[in-house]
Amino acid sequence: MKDFTVSAEQVPNIAAVLRRSTLLGGLSAPILESVAKICRMQQAKAGETIVREGDPSDRLFLLLRGEAEVRTQASGTTARSEEHTSEL
Repeated sequence: MKDFTVSAEQVPNIAAVLRRSTLLGGLSAPILESVAKICRMQQAKAGETIVREGDPSDRLFLLLRGEAEVRTQASGTTARSEEHTSEL
């Protein structure tokens, strides 16, 4: 998976995505911009595993484009960039 830093030009777009998030949407614009500045972007290829159930996690994933399939031991669902899911 390709990993890179958010550029200054991307900060407003990332802040807008964060604003639409159920979890972060209630934060003020300056705080959302501060959060956007420390975000890391990852680009995954089709079929690539992003995270595995049960692995320790130190991050929150927000899907900006495309879709991701969420597979759990119980069931699987598909998350698209327009949707919010507690599993991602």
